[in-house]
Amino acid sequence: MSWIDRCPAVRARLRDWAENRAVPQPQEPGQWPDWHLRFEQQAPLPDDAELRQFWCGGYRAVISGETISPNWPRRQLLVDVSDLVRFDLHTGIQRVVRNILLEWLRAPNTCWHVEPVFERQGQYYYARRFAWQLLGAVPSQSLQAELTDHLVAVKSGDAFVGLDWAMPMLQRAEPLLQHWRRQGVATCFVVYDLLPMTLPQYYPAQFAQEMSDWLIRLARIGDEVCCISATVAAELQQFYQRQQQVSPRLSHFYLGSDLAALEPCPVAGIELEKGIPVVLMVGTIDPRKGYWAALDALEALWRNNVQCTLVVVGRVGSRVDAIISRMNRLQQQSSAGQRFIWQANCSDSGLEWWYQQADWLLAASEGEGFGLPVLEADRRGVPVLARDIPVFREVAPPTTEFFTDDDNLAPAIERCLHHQAAAHGKRAIPPHSPPPAQVSWQQSAEQLMQKLR
Repeated sequence: MSWIDRCPAVRARLRDWAENRAVPQPQEPGQWPDWHLRFEQQAPLPDDAELRQFWCGGYRAVISGETISPNWPRRQLLVDVSDLVRFDLHTGIQRVVRNILLEWLRAPNTCWHVEPVFERQGQYYYARRFAWQLLGAVPSQSLQAELTDHLVAVKSGDAFVGLDWAMPMLQRAEPLLQHWRRQGVATCFVVYDLLPMTLPQYYPAQFAQEMSDWLIRLARIGDEVCCISATVAAELQQFYQRQQQVSPRLSHFYLGSDLAALEPCPVAGIELEKGIPVVLMVGTIDPRKGYWAALDALEALWRNNVQCTLVVVGRVGSRVDAIISRMNRLQQQSSAGQRFIWQANCSDSGLEWWYQQADWLLAASEGEGFGLPVLEADRRGVPVLARDIPVFREVAPPTTEFFTDDDNLAPAIERCLHHQAAAHGKRAIPPHSPPPAQVSWQQSAEQLMQKLR
């Protein structure tokens, strides 16, 4: 444990300092355009054609230039991106936030006016500069002048969605959210996992208590809590029962597993040996992800003269110095037929290429909220070997091979490689129907949207 983990008060102050430096600077109230003040009072639509287009059809209408029938006033769907606008670290959760938000911004929607928002000092502001950047669009000068990062104004019928992982921001904003609820604003929060509580050995000691406090706060201010799998929803229900806490409505939806339509791009400097099977692992280098057990299994197979290449695609997480040191050593010591490759920074097109090269996907994690690579692999015809944990049983395809514990991992990999050899080097995956959890990002966004109606 590092010194910062032993000093939670210092860690909290450093986190707040970093967040306050990173948060975008909104406009001050004195700089607001007069029209925005009228909008707060549900005034008639403005005379400006572009502004009318924005308020009747959202960002999509402005970008496409399509003609929109007057539909005013529309309910606002306020999407919290407080963490993403501060630190875009390309984590798994941030990838979900980007994809869901993009689907909502691009969708023709006559019911909701979608607006990303961020918290600053207990208040929420529109994240319009962020929205235009996310969409890759540059608004006209008149729109930039009018549609800036103002303080959020709400009315009865609006909804707030806590899509981002924003625990400290939510603590500061709780009084405001309670006030919004009294004004008739519905609140919905997304819970991705309970891992600091279900696998506390892999997290600093205070993380479990921080998550517990956050979940109890959600019960106070949330009308609905939507989890990313039925497994997480069941764990959350059990938590509220143990705490004797009245639970908000609990539901779940599934994440999209379709990568962007990109051409696979071969990774520079990588030449794979013909005839040597490739086992792929995808995910942040994290103690709970099972990388140490995978490396143990790989070296055991090599000692038995089993030829295979293990490829890891994942960024460096925290508290993983020993794993990183071992991975670097194995990468340097690799030889013909016994090779280890680690890609710490891989683009989506590079990941698509690795899925094409893989003979098996290995999902060795001890805990997940969902397990996106399992479904990404199946969508591309890559067979899956996964640890036997509840969430993988829920979301994985019916053809998945499971292993029970670390001691059984090497024999399980060898068994899978034999399946492939028996198929004469082809991927050993029989035809099957897609699992229920295999949805597109458009379907995922629609599932979550339905919770708000």
